[in-house]
Amino acid sequence: MNSTEVKSTRASSTSHETQHLYTEQIKLLYAQSGMGMIASVVNALILTFILWSMISHTVLMIWLTCIFLITFIRYVSVRRYSQASVRYHETHLWARWFTIGLVLSGICWGSAGIFLFPVNSIGHQVFIAFVLGGMVAGAVGSLSVTMRDYIGYSLPALIPVIIRLLMQGTEIHISMGFMVLLFTLIMLATALRMNTTILSSLKLQIEKRGLIAYLTSEKERTERLNEELNDEIH
Repeated sequence: MNSTEVKSTRASSTSHETQHLYTEQIKLLYAQSGMGMIASVVNALILTFILWSMISHTVLMIWLTCIFLITFIRYVSVRRYSQASVRYHETHLWARWFTIGLVLSGICWGSAGIFLFPVNSIGHQVFIAFVLGGMVAGAVGSLSVTMRDYIGYSLPALIPVIIRLLMQGTEIHISMGFMVLLFTLIMLATALRMNTTILSSLKLQIEKRGLIAYLTSEKERTERLNEELNDEIH
């Protein structure tokens, strides 16, 4: 085998390992999405209840319906994924659907910082920022499997409320806006570190499975050789 063939073989092996790793990432994303969807529905109900006397009921119900609809679509996608026999070449399609659902969810949550922002009640403003921050912080564990998905969810969820707070112009609002911005950066850094840890863990699992498969194959081959040798001796 010449050097070109060796390089081609290595490139093919690397590409296969990368695809396998990506497939495992998407599996983990779908597997961990259940609690996030439950939290989204529960927190949306709580936020609607708290703002019921502050914001137009029509606006609140439209927003809540959007949260429910997006969560239901994501739930259907997760169910279909769990029931499907996913092949490598289909992974990117499932990953795209997952990302789209997350981005829509993030946008819908971020819209709370615009349409559900009670101008005359700083206490309710703080509560909205608290809920949005909690949603983003809670997503670190489940969505940092891929940074693309975490960023696609967290930034649309927090940027609108940051802008809205800064636009208020008062010292306390500007301070709150920069605090939420700092929180966002810290969460992104935390997600990046966790992403590195998760990828290392997945790589070790894949290598372990490959080693087990190799050892099993070698054991079976050795047993067959022993059987053939015994047959020849007899």
